[in-house]
Parts: sequence; C-alpha cells; structure tokens
Amino acid sequence: MMPLDKEEQHFITAASHLLASLTANMGGLTKSRPLARDIVDGLIIDTTETSDLGCETAILDEVGAHPVARYETRDMAVKGHAWWCKHIVGQKTVIRLGWPGLVEDAEVRLVRMR
Repeated sequence: MMPLDKEEQHFITAASHLLASLTANMGGLTKSRPLARDIVDGLIIDTTETSDLGCETAILDEVGAHPVARYETRDMAVKGHAWWCKHIVGQKTVIRLGWPGLVEDAEVRLVRMR
C-alpha cells in the first residue's frame, strides 16, 4: 500500500466514506478521513483518521463495524492496516474496542460477507 500524498489526504469519494461523513456532519458527530480500505477473506479492513479518537482500524463484516486498533500517528495507522490485512485471514473472532470510559472492549465473532 502506497502512502497518501497531500491531495489524497482529503476525503476519498468512496460511497461508504461519504455517507459516514455526511451522517456524522448532520448529527454533529465525529468526522473521519479514510486512509486505507481493503477486502480480505470476506471482510473489509477499513482504516480512518477520526476527529475524536485519532486513527483506527475497523473490521467490517455482515454484522457491523468492529474497531480493532487505535494509533497515535497516521504512519502507525498505515502500517497497522497492512498488519491487519495480513493477519485477519482465518480469524474467527476479534476484540472490538470500546469507547474509553463508556463501553468496554468485547470479543465478537466475525460473520464473513458472501
């Protein structure tokens, strides 16, 4: 995966990212800036830079989005995204990160897309 240049650092026009950004803006919620997205082993590995918790990687399956890693820097997020793309293959569960101070982390069973 190639690092993003300055022009690419702006919002990518992928429909899911636009929808998430629009609904977040309308609801006064957080905004996210996509960094990388790959489909691996029936799952979507999605890494974004959020306005509330920084950069994070989430695994998207048939059930929903499961944040699995948070990073201090964009560079760490790009490397973490590549790690998840390699290591998610064959995994049956992940630890979904909660919301600090509000929601606890929880193990979730992955339901791969058909």
